[in-house]
Amino acid sequence: MKTRKCPICGNIRICNRHHRFPVAVWGQSNNIIWLCLDCHAELHREINKKENDILKQYPEIYTGALDSAMKKGGRK
Repeated sequence: MKTRKCPICGNIRICNRHHRFPVAVWGQSNNIIWLCLDCHAELHREINKKENDILKQYPEIYTGALDSAMKKGGRK
């Protein structure tokens, strides 16, 4: 965490790193911005809402994962 100007709210506050693209999906990158804690939390709430809205359109993602897990019987 560092004290910086948040690019969302414009306030000088304690900020932490936010990857523009999720590391879990695209891997590590240097595409990082610094956001204040409040804006960072709000951004993640908005991202989660949008992700869920998209995933609701594709329930087979969940049922497919469940079916696959059941076929494996807990084996990795």
